[in-house]
Amino acid sequence: KQAQQQEQNERWSNAIETYEQLVKVAISGVDFLIAASRCALKLGDRDKFTDISHKAIQIAPKSAPLLEMRGKFFFCDSETDMAIRHFKLCRQYASDSSSCTILLKAASTFNDNYKKALNSTSKKDFLTAKPYIETCESISTKRCTEGTKIFSKIYTLKAKGMIAEGKKSEALKFLTNLLNESPNTTDLLLERADIYLEDNDLDNAMKDYQQARKIEEHNKRAIDGIEKVAK
Repeated sequence: KQAQQQEQNERWSNAIETYEQLVKVAISGVDFLIAASRCALKLGDRDKFTDISHKAIQIAPKSAPLLEMRGKFFFCDSETDMAIRHFKLCRQYASDSSSCTILLKAASTFNDNYKKALNSTSKKDFLTAKPYIETCESISTKRCTEGTKIFSKIYTLKAKGMIAEGKKSEALKFLTNLLNESPNTTDLLLERADIYLEDNDLDNAMKDYQQARKIEEHNKRAIDGIEKVAK
């Protein structure tokens, strides 16, 4: 009752603590872990959600509500392959699989269109890429809240589209404006660094690659970029 009251009052951190205390007594209390995971999402605590929901899935690997919740999280966290795996399992185990089927279709459509958009932009074919980019953006906007990682993926896709359209300076300005608001977004840093490198602006390229590596030490794209600039 205390945890539920804390949820109603949107005291998410307190509710999580209470649910975690309950699980120490009811060690198989997956419903408490699911509730705590839900609170972590409301709180916007990615690490806490990952930790708690992982404990829950170990206890109840066939829980459809848990699989659906984790699938939604992974999709918005830009881990679309992981999301698809969860939605497939959810569809398999749910008594009513309609929700998971819809989510699975959305995630699969996103993945398919994203790959096609990348392929088209790499060939500088903006007209072909445009509907694929728009589909990806539409699915993300419908399924995720602004600020989640999936939008970094969309923004880099839009920047690639601008470059394919012959608007490289516009793409650079677009990425710079986004990075002024979110300076530690790895995808955006790497995308801008690639543009700098292509333009032979080695100092700025190195800064962005190094900043990206500072955030994600083992990021292969950042490591490769630093080596290219150094050469």
